[in-house]
Amino acid sequence: MFHRKFFSHSKHRRIKDTAVETTASKEDHIEQRQSLDSEATLAVTDSLTIDRQRKTEKSPSHNRHTSDASAQSTSFSVRSKPQLPDRKDDPLGLTLIYTPDGEPSTDIVFIHGLGGSSRLTWSNNHDLDFFWPLKWLPSDRDVSRARIFTFGYNADFRSTSQSAVLGISDFAKNLLFDMLYGRSQSGQNLCLGQFPLIFVTHSMGGLVFKKAYLDAQLDSRYQSITRSIKAVIFLSTPHRGTDLSDILNKLLSVSFRTSSKQYVAELGKHGSFLRTVNEQFRHLAARLQIFSFYESLQTPVGLSSTMILDEDSAKLGYPGEISRSLNADHHGVCKFASAEDANYQAILGALKSLVSSYSTDTTQCTVNELDTIQTLLAVSDNTEHDFNHFWGQRAEGTCEWLLDRPDVLSWSSSTTCSELLWLHGRPARGKSVLAAFLIHELREKGAAVQHFFFRSGDETKRTISSLLRTLAFQIAVQIPAYRKALVGLAAGGYKPKESDWKSTWKRLFLNLLFKIDFCPPFYWVIDGLDECNSGQQALELLGDIKDSRTPIHVLITSRFSPGLCTSFGRIGPKLRSNLLSIDQEITDIRIYVEEELQYLSWDQTVKSEVINKILGQANDNFLWVYLILEEIKECHTEDDVRDALEELPPGMDSLYKRMVDSISQIRRPSDRNLSQQLLLWAIHARRSISTDELSAILEPDFGRILDMASTINRLCGQFLVIEGQNQIGLLHQTAREYLTTTTELPFSLDVSNAHSELFQKSISAFMDRTLRSKLQVAGPHFLRYRATCWFHHLRIPGYPDISDDQLDFLVKFFKGHYVLVWIQILALLGQLRVLLETSQRLSIFIKRKRNTEAARQPSLRRFEDLELLDLWSRDLLKLPGRFGSILSQDPNAIHNCIVPFCPQGSALYRVFGRDSLSLKVNGLQEDWDDCVARVSVGIEHQATLMSCSWRYLAVVNDAGTISVWDCTTFHRTHTIEHAEAISAICFSGNGDRIATYGRRTTKVWDCQAGHLLNTIENPPDMQGLCLEFIGNTTFLLAGTDRRCVLKASLEGTDTWRIVDPMLLSDVESLEGTILNTPTVLAISPDHTMIAVVYRRFPLTIWSLTPAKILRRVSRDSRHDRKSTSPFVGQISWHPNSEELIGLFQDGYSFRINVLDGTYREQPPDPGQWPCDIQVSPDGSVFAVRGIQGTIKLYDYQTNTLIYQLNSEDVITGFCFSQDGRRFFDIRGSSCNVWEPNALVRLSAGDDNPASSQAPDESVEQSNYASESFADNPIPVVVISAMPQRTVVAFGDGDGLIALLDYNTAQKHQVDRTATGMGIEHLVWSEDNRHFAYSEVGGRLTVVCVELTSTGWKHHRVARFKPKKEVGGILQLLLSPDSKTILVAFQQAVQLWSLEPVRHNGSHVLNPLSTSSKWSLHPSSPGHILSITPTGCVVKSWADMSEVSAWTFPYSEPTLESPILAGSPQQVQKSEGKLPTPSNVTESVEKVIVTHCKGIVLVSISRRTVSTKLKSRFILFECTADLRKSTGEATIIHVPTEITNRIEVPLNVLRNERLVFCHTYN
Repeated sequence: MFHRKFFSHSKHRRIKDTAVETTASKEDHIEQRQSLDSEATLAVTDSLTIDRQRKTEKSPSHNRHTSDASAQSTSFSVRSKPQLPDRKDDPLGLTLIYTPDGEPSTDIVFIHGLGGSSRLTWSNNHDLDFFWPLKWLPSDRDVSRARIFTFGYNADFRSTSQSAVLGISDFAKNLLFDMLYGRSQSGQNLCLGQFPLIFVTHSMGGLVFKKAYLDAQLDSRYQSITRSIKAVIFLSTPHRGTDLSDILNKLLSVSFRTSSKQYVAELGKHGSFLRTVNEQFRHLAARLQIFSFYESLQTPVGLSSTMILDEDSAKLGYPGEISRSLNADHHGVCKFASAEDANYQAILGALKSLVSSYSTDTTQCTVNELDTIQTLLAVSDNTEHDFNHFWGQRAEGTCEWLLDRPDVLSWSSSTTCSELLWLHGRPARGKSVLAAFLIHELREKGAAVQHFFFRSGDETKRTISSLLRTLAFQIAVQIPAYRKALVGLAAGGYKPKESDWKSTWKRLFLNLLFKIDFCPPFYWVIDGLDECNSGQQALELLGDIKDSRTPIHVLITSRFSPGLCTSFGRIGPKLRSNLLSIDQEITDIRIYVEEELQYLSWDQTVKSEVINKILGQANDNFLWVYLILEEIKECHTEDDVRDALEELPPGMDSLYKRMVDSISQIRRPSDRNLSQQLLLWAIHARRSISTDELSAILEPDFGRILDMASTINRLCGQFLVIEGQNQIGLLHQTAREYLTTTTELPFSLDVSNAHSELFQKSISAFMDRTLRSKLQVAGPHFLRYRATCWFHHLRIPGYPDISDDQLDFLVKFFKGHYVLVWIQILALLGQLRVLLETSQRLSIFIKRKRNTEAARQPSLRRFEDLELLDLWSRDLLKLPGRFGSILSQDPNAIHNCIVPFCPQGSALYRVFGRDSLSLKVNGLQEDWDDCVARVSVGIEHQATLMSCSWRYLAVVNDAGTISVWDCTTFHRTHTIEHAEAISAICFSGNGDRIATYGRRTTKVWDCQAGHLLNTIENPPDMQGLCLEFIGNTTFLLAGTDRRCVLKASLEGTDTWRIVDPMLLSDVESLEGTILNTPTVLAISPDHTMIAVVYRRFPLTIWSLTPAKILRRVSRDSRHDRKSTSPFVGQISWHPNSEELIGLFQDGYSFRINVLDGTYREQPPDPGQWPCDIQVSPDGSVFAVRGIQGTIKLYDYQTNTLIYQLNSEDVITGFCFSQDGRRFFDIRGSSCNVWEPNALVRLSAGDDNPASSQAPDESVEQSNYASESFADNPIPVVVISAMPQRTVVAFGDGDGLIALLDYNTAQKHQVDRTATGMGIEHLVWSEDNRHFAYSEVGGRLTVVCVELTSTGWKHHRVARFKPKKEVGGILQLLLSPDSKTILVAFQQAVQLWSLEPVRHNGSHVLNPLSTSSKWSLHPSSPGHILSITPTGCVVKSWADMSEVSAWTFPYSEPTLESPILAGSPQQVQKSEGKLPTPSNVTESVEKVIVTHCKGIVLVSISRRTVSTKLKSRFILFECTADLRKSTGEATIIHVPTEITNRIEVPLNVLRNERLVFCHTYN
């Protein structure tokens, strides 16, 4: 509660346990024992043979806290004849009995059994001094870090009032409800699901747990809870039932007061309940650590004893289960006489092991997770800087009046709903200090507080995006569940820094934070909203907190403004909100003045006079009071004090003028210049600068400044202050406004001139020829501000000569190596995104400079310089996308290996291309292409579907194979086989899972490791039209062409079930329509609606829960004209889930708001026939795809065309990247990746400090669209290099055969097949004069080539078609003399003589050799090698007779030698994910006779049924000595640390050096 008591100085929030020792005589004990029904789970009558000697040993003391509930429940009065507690006094439901200091490591829940209760079950002889979960467990060092709960339910089978039909399922439902909605006695949410959960269950309590665990799998509300359940300890649980349950129920049925009970009957050995529970639990048990303890002594039952449960019934018998007997009967397995009891020590050992395993390295894990999240959210190292600064300004005793205000009490008192309080006041009223005070007080009382201080002087703290990312980071620090969710987003490649603030709000808050139950409430304190770039939008954004499951209480402070007042009024109807003015409160000012004067040894009369005079003129202005006091405290006599009081300035302007006068009195010119520079940087810098950074900036002009703090104090008239971490800031925002407008200063602080000066000083820092060597010594951090912000100061002022100076600096910068050093520094700082911001600012500068140049004489215009800058503007846009991953790994690459790969027309190549000596690249394109990459699924297949996450791109081909590429480097990470036609594909929200809906099954895969995680059988004859993950990876939702929506749990039974039979069951008859099979289904991003498209029926939008029609889209009712096609063809949801856009079958596009029905329609562009429409993930752009191969991008808000891609190819698929900077399309077997400048600039400008300048400096939208043409050349399908020459022969998909000299770029066409069939195989001979190729149709040609003085000449040696064999040609091999050719098929090889062409014979292969590759012998021209994954056979060229054979030793891959492609570190051997030789298929994919004499390199591909694995390779010696006919080949060992890095082995050089391409990290 946020009231006066809440802010009391008491630090104690929990009441310590006070237990009163009780004793009882044996008669009292027997009487009490008989009054309590047997707590023993299955005892028929109370035992009369109980040990009558009670041991009253004291429980170990401990210093931990217990809950109020436990404290109350364990306090009893002492009477002469004390009574033991009754079971009826034990609490029902979930009760928190112990909470550790600090954050818990785990939660432990105790569940009692039949006839028991929440405390007495666990207390020896029903004495609460022996209630070991509370008395003993907290004393253990390991277990003391866990919270401890008990769960009680009415298991009194002798109760006369209890319903006879109550079953174990009812108890399980109660447990689930309490875990989700239960609260402590103080009203706080119990927050189960945030920490690992361990259950300790006795007897029937184990069945209650199992049933609850099963039920939770079917309800998404329990997702966080089920994931957190890690282990269970069963104490004598009747997993297979007991015969005594039947006896007990019979006795109850004949009793006069009681009746048989359903939950007792369910314990029977042959009952259906236990069979069902056990069958279902068996599939989920592998997720848990299971301990099963069972009794070994007979339990007294009446006058005899019997074994309640035998060992078989008390054990599950599952793999991994740990079981042990206890020396106790059925009652005694859960209660103990002392902490030294061997039975207790056994159970304690299990608990210690579990708790320790979940808390080991927790601190380091948390630190690593927070580092990951800090990088993800791009927040500063110290988010407490502003809070510490303002909290340090508070005087003792001030601000406390705020706690008594009714509005503040109301804001804090509600724990069931979210609320907003707006605290407003005049400038310099102390609002920021009040905000810091509230943060501190809330923290003192243990509340979850997050804060943000908008600062007008720091542009990195003026955006909504910065607010959201900072709040998210602070929540992650405090809430483990949210922290883990953000780590998952980071692993999936999500980049909020590259997203607009609307996407960040939706992704991190609406779809994540608001859907998870945390301990309520959150307190958000947001200061200075009026200093935000988009304050009104930020305020209206906060209206959405009403949808959060956890109440969020937001307090904002700002000046009062009409704009904010209007926004506040808009959110009023949907969110509880209040307004509070602080302008009339003077209590704090009096307290502050009195505190400042109390330590001065002045006469009290003088002090009173000062206080009264200041309070009389303060006008509620804290800043004025502070500055006046600083001046008065410098007085030495009473007369001086009184003179100062008489000269008090009436307001801030007069006071500021006096401060400016002190600057004007500076005499030394150098001091005056230094004062100007200090003020310039403090006022106009993009963000606050540290004293060290500013010293480095000023050192070239002023030398080393000895004491920056003293210099600022002496030269800046108290306008500047040094805040925490030595950050330089302005005294107040009003000081900035005064200094930039006053004419009283002896120098100018004008905006335009100031930015021009700061620009030149910033960019000059990189024009130091020794800078690269300095970086090696000092690192890049002393240049951070100038590297990341120099473009911020690039402006076009009203003076042409100044803009010419800026242009001179830019030309010098971009013509020299300085720009490369700058790019290197950005890469070192991890700030390559600055290149995009610089490009944006540079484009604005160029455009406006050209406008000013138009007024000049043509001879004075600087066309060439502006053209160079224009080229650089484009280059800076392309660099992060093309080379960002390389620069991030190796920043020095910009100097030696980036430039040679840039287009010849780029600025980079023009300026630095000729200087590159280390690398030369031929065949470069002339200019940047919008196409970033092109990936292929293989020329033999067609690509059909695609989907992308932040990290991966997945493309499906017509054979049901999914190819997965990394979205940054576009190297293939996995090839996954679904092995059937796929109709729908999607990624999970985190991007770590991918689901595919096939003809017979739906499968879910791990993207990082390529594992198959789930397989779901599809209903017969149902094609999936859409597929979505719900709850990230908890459920799948599929829409089918049979007008039904399916849902499957991925953590339960892996079966589809129909969401609602009524959903999509439209029966309404509309004139002129036919309700047929849906053609398109689209689920809204928030998973609450689904839109359905039919061929001959109107578009219908349904609500998923409840199933009902929300809207139909019918054109006839909206337009007077007769529509040629009233039916919709394609649709796409906007990310806000409120709007739907689509295309009618006649090409018209439409947009409809589902909530209010707003509708707009637009005709297609002339000559265009659109066939598909998609909205980008951030909602800023939509794309229309035409049937003629065009793609047009439009601004979503204005419908303005911003980009057009033309192509002659048919486009069959399209989607946007998650960051909205790229889009992908499918053409045939290829997927193209496009990154047009229009999208890159759009993504860089949203909520970007670089673009948030004055209104005249905002980014100007182009009034025309950029256009590109997609050139899709015929792909080269086979290529082979001529040995020892710079020539390659290649063949393409249209049958062209040509030679290319890659040194001179000259091409010589050899042939083109008449049929146009593609070339399949191509091989050179060793004589460098002959090569052979085969066509897809099987025809084979051998060509002889010769280089003459006039160029290349060629003639055909032979052309023939080999004899038909099973399968096509697999390999060609020419003999060293080029007179014979080997043609390899699947089951045979053929030898042919070439001059003349003659068949020399066919040889059937051994079945074990069908996967072999053929190679020339490295040292014996008359022999040939046949190599398989298991060995090598040497054969004769003459007759293919076997000469010798060697085997390759096989070593099974280990985790140290990974075999999984992509991310081998994800393979967990314990999970059975590591493939074994028995289920891996291997084949030789490449044989290389290396440059090192006698060494052969063999590359072997590996795959399972569904996944392509990482290839392995072998190096072996193959000498001319053929006498060794059998045995193992001599293998050359390569160290494991090297093989782990090898992606593609290339060759072995003559000096025995292995050359390879290593894996991308």
